[in-house]
Parts: sequence; C-alpha cells; structure tokens
Amino acid sequence: FGIEDGQMIFTKDIDVICSGDEIFTDADIVFIIDISEAVTKAQFQDTSTFILNVLNQFNIGYYKGVQVGIITTYGDNEGFASVISNFNTVADYNSLKDALANGYPSDAPNSGTGQAALTQALKIVMSPQFKEGGYRNTTKNHLIVYITTTSTLIPPSITQASTILSSGDYKIIAISYQGDGSNINILQQLVGDNPGCVLTSSTKENYLGDFADSLSKKIFSVTRKGSNYC
Repeated sequence: FGIEDGQMIFTKDIDVICSGDEIFTDADIVFIIDISEAVTKAQFQDTSTFILNVLNQFNIGYYKGVQVGIITTYGDNEGFASVISNFNTVADYNSLKDALANGYPSDAPNSGTGQAALTQALKIVMSPQFKEGGYRNTTKNHLIVYITTTSTLIPPSITQASTILSSGDYKIIAISYQGDGSNINILQQLVGDNPGCVLTSSTKENYLGDFADSLSKKIFSVTRKGSNYC
C-alpha cells in the first residue's frame, strides 16, 4: 500500500518539544479504541501506553490544556460502544491512566470481529450529551483518533465520519497498529481521503517511541500554528 512503518507521520515544520517540559496547549481529543477480537489485550495495553506517551508532556484535564475522552468499540457479537471517560471525567494525567486501565474488560476477546460499533461511537462524540461533558467551542483543536489493528469498517461508519468532517467539529486520524494492510483503504475513507491521515506502526518500539512523539508534536503544532493534522 506504499505505507511504511511510521512514514505517514507528519513531515511539515514542527516545533521541538523538549523532554521534561510540560507543554500548555488547548485541544479536545477523543480516542476511539477497537477492543474487538482483532485486538489482543497486549495490543490494547500497548495502545494505552502509546496514548500516555503522546500526552505526557501536556497539561491534561478538564478545563486545563488538553481534554481527553476515551471510547471503546466492541466486536460485532456485542456491537456497542462504551464511553470510558468524557472530557470532564479525566481530571489529570493519573486519572487518564486509570481510565485506560479499565478500558479492556474481560469480555472483550469474546466480542467477535467487526467494528459496526464504530458508527455508534462516532454518533456519541457528536451528541449533545457528550459535548456537554466539556467540548469547548472556544478551542480550535478538536481531534478524533481511531485506533485498530486489522478490523474493517461498515459504510454507515464512513457516512458518519463524513458528517463529522463536514461539520468541522473534529478532525479524524486513523491508526493501524500491527495491522496487515488489509484495512488501509477503508481507513482512508474514514478520514475523508485526506492524505496522511491514516497512520501505521508495526512494532511496539516504534509505536511507543518515535510514532507517539510525532503525534505529540503535531498536536502542539496544530494548536500553535493552526495547521492541519494531515
């Protein structure tokens, strides 16, 4: 598919974020995480660490700099999305860590393959109930990050994503971690066919290191410069 490990991460002008510094920037970010049969517990734990590494230099918390929501999507045997945390329930970095620790329940591996629940998750983030939990109209940096492995998507999810992108309420990035490339085309549709918005990482070392660091820098750059994610 022409996508090499980590290559699609951003190559425009990016400010260096110095290790150990807390970066004050405004953003509302929702991570939608696939917990279907296609995602092992170990892969979910890697994704939790990835998210923590992306955000560890920001001022995290409700009405602080970066607000974070977490939604998980079961496989099609269960077929529903679960809100793990809204913007107003993550008070700081430690509470984000706690929320992620509770994100992979024991029934997740038995929920089947498929991601029909993504449609529900994408509707949730646009719902008045979710937005009343801390979505800031004064903040220009709103992002949905969908993270999966090899799962494919259904047309209603693509339609709902298109509605979100057209509204301007969020940008969308899709990540395939340790995938086989089979879902890249459908993930590209999810992000509105915007080049560079589907990101791949095949190794844990890359995912938790350079890959996470690149997204962290881009969040900072989008807020500071008003640039696009991709």
